[in-house]
This record gives sequence, structure tokens and C-alpha cells, in this order.
Amino acid sequence: MTTDTGLAGEVAEALAGAQDVRTVAPGLAPYREAMDQQPPFVVILACAGTLEECHRLRALAEKVPARCPVVVMNAGGPSGPVKDFAKDIHATLSTERAAQHPVFFRRLVVGLIRKHWSARV
Repeated sequence: MTTDTGLAGEVAEALAGAQDVRTVAPGLAPYREAMDQQPPFVVILACAGTLEECHRLRALAEKVPARCPVVVMNAGGPSGPVKDFAKDIHATLSTERAAQHPVFFRRLVVGLIRKHWSARV
């Protein structure tokens, strides 16, 4: 979930060939529509660490399916608030932008999918 098209492109490029990527604006209506179409294997929340953004994303993170791992990605803000947010919502992990280490990011996401959804993938 992000409104930053550059960040969405980074994630799509890092996961090219490994997984399909759908980008959803961080709002309740677009999020529900995306969940109704096809439940995700992994939810990646892009967070810059601002108080307003963390509050909005926290409300959406509560609606993630129980088995679905959540990855919080730093969207360019200070890493401290982003890591605190990830800890608060019990995210599976917190990481930096996908473009910094695209191969590592791809392996990380594919590994999470295999771990949590091995029977379906």
C-alpha cells in the first residue's frame, strides 16, 4: 500500500518474474476492493514514519487476513519511527526500500510466501 508511484515501481521491479504486484492507495475503500478481488500472499506497507501515516496504516493493518505476513517498508523517512510502527502492528519484518537491495528483497518476499502459503504456491 502506497501512494508513491516510484516506490511501487521499485517493488514491482524487484519482484518481477517472482510475483505479481498490485498497488493500492492507503485507504479503506481501495483496500477492501483489493481484498475482495484476490487475497494477497504478502501485504507490504510503505511508511515514511509520520504520525498521521502510521495511524492510517495501523487501522488498515488490523484488517489484514490472519495468515498473511506484513512487511513494513521504509518509504524515505527516519528508520526509528518506521521500525517502532512495525513493532506496534506486529509486522513480520521491517525493511528499507526495495531498490537498495532488489535481489535480497525478492528472496525475502518469496521466502515469506513459501513459509506462510506453501500449500497454495
